[in-house]
Amino acid sequence: MPVLLLALVPGLGAVDPVAELVQAVAAEIPSDELVEPGNTRLAEALDALITDDLPPAERAALRLHSAGAWLTAGQPEAAKGHIMAVLEAHTEPTLRHQAGLLLVALWQHQVETSANPEDLPDAVQALAEHGAFATEVTARAQVVEALRQQALGFPLAAIGMLDQALEGLGASPPELRVPVYSLRILAMEAAGEEPEAVAAWVDRHREDPAVAQLADSVLAGGHRLLGSPAPKLAGRRVDGTRGMFDLAEQRGTPVLVYFMATWSRSCAAVTPTIVALDKEMGDDLQVVAVSLDSRDTLPDMPAYRAAHGIDFPIIGEGLGWDGELDDIWHVEAIPALMLVDDAGIMQAVNLEDGPVESLGQRIRAVLRTLDGDIPAHEEDIP
Repeated sequence: MPVLLLALVPGLGAVDPVAELVQAVAAEIPSDELVEPGNTRLAEALDALITDDLPPAERAALRLHSAGAWLTAGQPEAAKGHIMAVLEAHTEPTLRHQAGLLLVALWQHQVETSANPEDLPDAVQALAEHGAFATEVTARAQVVEALRQQALGFPLAAIGMLDQALEGLGASPPELRVPVYSLRILAMEAAGEEPEAVAAWVDRHREDPAVAQLADSVLAGGHRLLGSPAPKLAGRRVDGTRGMFDLAEQRGTPVLVYFMATWSRSCAAVTPTIVALDKEMGDDLQVVAVSLDSRDTLPDMPAYRAAHGIDFPIIGEGLGWDGELDDIWHVEAIPALMLVDDAGIMQAVNLEDGPVESLGQRIRAVLRTLDGDIPAHEEDIP
């Protein structure tokens, strides 16, 4: 979540004294606590610094930092109080822009964690109730509404909202459009589009540098595997259990393949969702992790498993990036997530693309498109 919030609110460091203060407070907190899911220590520390004797602009900036910390800790109501205080008291464009982005991030959190997305408001309409915002804020609200439509089972409606967001971001830097394009591709797959049709759509939009970036990193690698038998995946278990894991022996059950490493901070952010999904789905989904740890870092695996509560198999060659499995599976960065159906056919790749908070939803969206009896659980994994 911290990575997402920094991406959503790039201007939070604009007020130098406040940014320096926040960095100093964060530096006093052990790094393992900062990334621990649900840890509120940073948010509480920032709240303690918000006093009436601060200049109004600095107090507002500190409120926004605190709101981001509360969102990171999974406490949207605490975040909302700070965001609304800024929106109600300030008309300065930069502060409104930052507050708007955080408000949209809050709604995204609600969409990703709600068991009843139909009870949530339309993000675009809800944003309009707070006045006018810059195009980027509106576009992000459209993305959140697309995620809500996806959760409701309406991928075509989601595609329409994503297209509006892309149009609004047309004059923005390409990197802002890349995740939106990625979500649109996932929505197309959820709508039942064939891999060839998805690839053709991407080709038609290659004049956009954002699509070129996405196509080079996605379609050139794992997307070639879509609709084809999954590559061989067999290896020695490195999770403390003797024996081997062989993907070929998993016929009859969808398999989520997770390339990771204990040393990767990005994987540390993703792993809790994978663990939660594994526990929720039970026998309806087999998760297997492929460790890209070297012999130097493999000894960290027991502690990593214990810290995250991992029960699913982990295999590895102990060769880091010098092994064969990452090459066979076209893995160029971690985390990397692919879904193989119960017949051994590759149904989705690059599931890690997009916000961490919507990862569970993206995986579930693919599972719902598979033939078979994947139950509609009452509570979605965030």
